[in-house]
Amino acid sequence: MVDAGKLSRRITLQKPTVTRGNDGSEVHSFVSIPSVWAEHISSGGREFYAAQKINAEVTDVFRIRYRTGIDTNWRVEFGNRVLQITFLDYSGQKNGEMILHCKEVV
Repeated sequence: MVDAGKLSRRITLQKPTVTRGNDGSEVHSFVSIPSVWAEHISSGGREFYAAQKINAEVTDVFRIRYRTGIDTNWRVEFGNRVLQITFLDYSGQKNGEMILHCKEVV
């Protein structure tokens, strides 16, 4: 079972959506669904060298109560940061939890 006492942070899940603009073109955006309680397990970062420049990557891991429908196209809003979900860990599904591995959107 999820330890509710550890779910002390509010995050907002954002689902991708596609609408039509006035000119008929596709407009890609995100729709926020109600905030959920989460445990902020870790925050880390690394630098890596790609295409002849140094890049920084910040990663965060959150534990939430299990929800259906979430995938790696979704994002997480945490404070004033927006993070892309890169991996979903369902290993705690029997206990009613899931873990979201995220990378900051720059």
